[in-house]
Amino acid sequence: MFLHSAPSQQPDMEHTPFQIGAVNYFGYAGIDLAPIRAQLPLHPGDTLTFARFTKNPTEAVVTRLIGHPPTDVNITCCDEARHLLIYVGLAGTSSRPMLFSISPRGSAQLEPVALQLYDQDMAP
Repeated sequence: MFLHSAPSQQPDMEHTPFQIGAVNYFGYAGIDLAPIRAQLPLHPGDTLTFARFTKNPTEAVVTRLIGHPPTDVNITCCDEARHLLIYVGLAGTSSRPMLFSISPRGSAQLEPVALQLYDQDMAP
């Protein structure tokens, strides 16, 4: 369930310091994670804000160590303890590219009543 509140009542999430809870890797089969974990600039227990977060240092370390950039670096808030979760995709032997379908083309639309319900739900 989502709670709506006025912007003045919402905390400044961009500058709120959060502790990193976990750094998770995916698609890494065949890649030794030990050197990446040791040299990555993000570690569980470190404090970080969304405003300070940048992918560049992580991408540089991964590229230097495995010869190509990560498939993705993502920061997500939050686990049950309000700790950040970091996800780093590595193009190991278990990594598969995501295939996307082309964008829909045609005239299909939602009924006006569905759009009205959506607007009502999104209103503060």
